[in-house]
Amino acid sequence: MKTPILHSPLALTLTFTLCLTPLTQAQIIVSHWDFNSFPPDTKTTTGSLLPSVGAGTVSVVGGLTSTFSDATGSKDPAKKDNTGLNLSTFASQGKGDGTRGVQFQVPTVGYENVVVSWDQRFSSTASKAYQFQYSLDGVQFLPFSTLLNTAGGNAWMTGNTVDLGGVPGAADNPDFAFRILSVFSPGTSAYGASGVGSSYSTSGTWRFDEMTVQGSAIPAAVPEPGAYALLAAGGLIGFAFWRRNRTRGSAADRTANS
Repeated sequence: MKTPILHSPLALTLTFTLCLTPLTQAQIIVSHWDFNSFPPDTKTTTGSLLPSVGAGTVSVVGGLTSTFSDATGSKDPAKKDNTGLNLSTFASQGKGDGTRGVQFQVPTVGYENVVVSWDQRFSSTASKAYQFQYSLDGVQFLPFSTLLNTAGGNAWMTGNTVDLGGVPGAADNPDFAFRILSVFSPGTSAYGASGVGSSYSTSGTWRFDEMTVQGSAIPAAVPEPGAYALLAAGGLIGFAFWRRNRTRGSAADRTANS
């Protein structure tokens, strides 16, 4: 009589070992802001600073003026209530490099491989250079990358993406935060205007939408190598007993059939 394969202790050992092996974790949304009213009110001049998914807070940096405004052109699928966070009153030309923008505080507890993405609209007279900074304690911020608007004036740069997977401390952090700030054009001491032929002005505006923080769930702890060794040893011992019992069963079957 054949023994089902899963009745074999060795097969069971291999099955348990495979179950203990962590699988590649998919990216899921940790926090997300679409700035739309909740419930929807069909007005783009009203909105919400509360995340539509997850937890977190948003605030302006450097005394900027913030309002809600139409976000048509972003990736937000909303049709009648597509709202964005609008910022204005930036620093004077040649002053306040990296001092004004927007800040998000997002706990990443339970997540790793953190990725931030967003859509951003630039008026023609707004700074085309913007810097992403991150913080591990919510207080001290470190520059990560400086980006440039290549979409032109009065246009959206969709799908801005910053991968923080290689930053120690960004994962599983209750105090994680980041900023997006207006900065001088690289290699200069002045702001460059987003619009071709335009001049930078403090009345220029930035607009944000679809601010998304993603991460992969941190896998459960994997047993130490010693635990695997004990598991394998147990499987071998079980296999020996199974082999002996199978031999006895076969002998009994032959006796009964003789």
